Amino acid sequence: MGGPASICFASILGNCYLFGIGTPVDYDRAIKYYRSADARYEFAAPAWAGLGRCSLYGLGMPKDLAQARRYFEQAKQGGYTVSQQLLNDLTAAENELNRQQAEQENLRAEQA
Repeated sequence: MGGPASICFASILGNCYLFGIGTPVDYDRAIKYYRSADARYEFAAPAWAGLGRCSLYGLGMPKDLAQARRYFEQAKQGGYTVSQQLLNDLTAAENELNRQQAEQENLRAEQA
């Protein structure tokens, strides 16, 4: 894959497959296109955001909140403004997970 236009095109194709825009949803293909764009740091911020979404929601890869945070932070550093909202979504998911874990611990403590 060459220059900025093809890197941006790979990110756009990834989004098409991730969201089912003009094509059926295909998470594996989305990840393939995002990763092909990931090779060029200066143009990869939208692809990192896409990989972060896949990690956050477990789309085509295991759900991994720590990995999602790394991708979103990279995208933010690359100037991708949507990344702040994605980081907010991630924080909400982490808070919910922590709440659920605390609730389970409380139930176990009550049963003991």
